[in-house]
Amino acid sequence: MIENKDIHIFEMNKIYLQLVNFLDSTSEHIEEFLRGDFLPFGTDTCVHKDPIYQILVKPSEIDTHTTTAPKVLLPALASSFDTYLRTTYVVANMQM
Repeated sequence: MIENKDIHIFEMNKIYLQLVNFLDSTSEHIEEFLRGDFLPFGTDTCVHKDPIYQILVKPSEIDTHTTTAPKVLLPALASSFDTYLRTTYVVANMQM
């Protein structure tokens, strides 16, 4: 999204909210996330499908062991990001 020059700064709040919701709900869609099918901005997500990406989304016998980390970390990241955005928004509005 940042690379898209058609998106104006005023639209970023909506995009940040989408990102927070995506990170928070990823734990419910972990298998799709690991396959590269669950994307933060749907079809608007820019994915560079290079050889490294292909290896990362390729099904593996260890996938069942790797699901715990993103199930825990991504919602925590969403919470931290949400808190940061709310704090930044409040401070920015207080300075106006």
